[in-house]
Amino acid sequence: MKKEKEDAIKKFANIFSMTAGNRSIYKHLDFLFKDDYNGSTKRDQIIYLLKKYYPDNKKLMYILREIFAVHNVSFVKRNIDKINECLINFNLYVDENLKLNVIDSVIMCLNEAEFIVNSQLDNIPKNLPQMPEDILEKGKNMAYAYLLLYILENYLRLFISQANKNKKLEYSAGQKKKIENRKNQEEKNTYHAVRGTNDLFYLDLSDLCSIIVNNWNSFIKYFPNQNFIKTRLEELVITRNHVAHNSIISDNDFRRLITYFEDILNQIAFYFH
Repeated sequence: MKKEKEDAIKKFANIFSMTAGNRSIYKHLDFLFKDDYNGSTKRDQIIYLLKKYYPDNKKLMYILREIFAVHNVSFVKRNIDKINECLINFNLYVDENLKLNVIDSVIMCLNEAEFIVNSQLDNIPKNLPQMPEDILEKGKNMAYAYLLLYILENYLRLFISQANKNKKLEYSAGQKKKIENRKNQEEKNTYHAVRGTNDLFYLDLSDLCSIIVNNWNSFIKYFPNQNFIKTRLEELVITRNHVAHNSIISDNDFRRLITYFEDILNQIAFYFH
């Protein structure tokens, strides 16, 4: 067990050791305590259960729900922020209704991005004029938009590569030239990281859209119809270009990005193996 998880478990146990609860955890979850348990306090019981069962996410979530259940709702709600500081180490969080939720990896990335952005804003020299608040907020949205586009674009590259692994992809003359030029640039600028090991990493989102359309026989079974993927990607290309050139995208653009992000990834996830 990593130290971060172990520390989180201890902090979690400390929170609930501050109150008696409505029922003994040991009695309530007696069937989960095995012969290797040698503790005595409530804190010992919580640490034992979480350490023993944390690799099994279903059991872990069950145990956490039961721990919440044997304590006063008001106590849990008062300490919800501290509890979530511990649970985030297990990709979990509890909401204001005391419902336990799994943190999506994308949400975690967005939260981390927000932390990094806010940290950098704190480092802006104080003698510079203050940036208008609306520009800062729009800038944060642009950071989130970039992350979503980055994830989507790279999942598409992996998907295209896997879906077409037994066939040779047909590239347009322009795409072949773009791949060649970008590889040549890499050879000249060796101090920069390479784009990837696959030609698809040298192409843009608009190219990925064209590749799917122009190699439709390889992808027809993965989508309801060609228009499903073509329309969504063509609209996202516009958003992507705005983000790439530090232009502002509207709230509608951002909502559309989230919707299409979910649509496309949910569609290809069904076949991704």
